Amino acid sequence: MDKFWMVVNLSKSYGSPKVQHTTYSSAVGEAKRLALKHQSDEFVVLESVVSVKTEIPVTVTECSDCPF
Repeated sequence: MDKFWMVVNLSKSYGSPKVQHTTYSSAVGEAKRLALKHQSDEFVVLESVVSVKTEIPVTVTECSDCPF
C-alpha cells in the first residue's frame, strides 16, 4: 500500500472522505482551500498508517481436543 492523505471536515458530517491525496502538501492545500470556502468549519488531514484486509480463502481447522 502506498501512503496517502485524506481531508476530513470535523464540523459537519458529509460521509466518508473520497479523495486520496498522494502527497501531504496536496492534502494540506485542499484543507486550506476548503477552510477558505467554509470559513466556520474545521478541517483535518489524516495520514494512512496501516492497511488491513481479510485473506481469502478462510481456513478451518477441526479440533478434537477443544474445551467446548
